[in-house]
Amino acid sequence: MKRASALNKLLLLVLLVNCLWGAARPDARAETGARPPVPDFIVVIDPGHGGGDPGVVGPGGFPEAGFTLALARQIRAILQIEPRVKVFLTRDEDESPDLDARASTANRLRADVFLSLHAGGGPAPSSVGFKVFFHDDRLQTPAVEAEAEARTGPPRIKSWRLAQQGHQASSKRLALELDRALSQVIRRKGDGPAGAPVAVLTGADRPAVLIEIGNLTRAEDEGRLSSQAYRDALTRAVLQGLDAWRRRAYGG
Repeated sequence: MKRASALNKLLLLVLLVNCLWGAARPDARAETGARPPVPDFIVVIDPGHGGGDPGVVGPGGFPEAGFTLALARQIRAILQIEPRVKVFLTRDEDESPDLDARASTANRLRADVFLSLHAGGGPAPSSVGFKVFFHDDRLQTPAVEAEAEARTGPPRIKSWRLAQQGHQASSKRLALELDRALSQVIRRKGDGPAGAPVAVLTGADRPAVLIEIGNLTRAEDEGRLSSQAYRDALTRAVLQGLDAWRRRAYGG
C-alpha cells in the first residue's frame, strides 16, 4: 500500500508539471518553417552545504545538507519531465563546491534562474516558517563584506560581486512568486521575501534567490522536513512559483 501511495503522489506531481509547463508548449500542428524554435528553460538548483559542511543539524541528527540535496533531486526529477525544461544541480553528491563555483555553474549554463536551497532558518532558534531572499547589495556593509571574505576569501574578480546588480528586479519578482506559492501550498507562516547580502547569489549573472525552507534547529521542523509528504508539498510550491515567474517574464 505504501508503494502504491508513493506512486500515486508521483503521478500527481507529473500531472501538475504537465499542466503548468505544458500549457505554454506550442501546438506542433500550428508550427511553420518560419517559426523560431522555443528555447529551453534552464534551472540551476543549488543544494546548500555538503561535504565537510553539513549545515545545521537537527536535534534528531537530520543534516541540512542531506535535506537540500534530497529536495533538489526531487524538484529536478519532476521538472525535467517537460522536454523544454533543463535542470542542473550545483552538486549531486555529498560534496561542497565553494560559493563562487555554485554561482558560476548557473552562469556557465546560461540558466534562466538560479535557486539556492537551505534549511537553517532565521537568526533565532525559535524562527518558524520559511523565508525567500534575493540579493540586495545596498546592505553590503563593511562588516558583512569582511565576514564574507573570512569565509570564502576575496573575490577572484572584483566585478564578480557586481554580477547580480543587473538582475535585482527580476530576482525580487522571482522571490515574490516563490513566496506566494510556498504560502499557498505548505500553509506556513511567511512574512514576504527580503533583500539581504546573500553571498552565494552575489556572482550569479541571472535571476537568483535563496530559500530558507525551514529551521532544522526546531524539532518540529526537523520532523516536518524529514517527511516525504512535506517534501512533495515543497516541490509543488517550487514548481508553481517557477512557472508563475516564467509566464510573467516570458509570456505564455
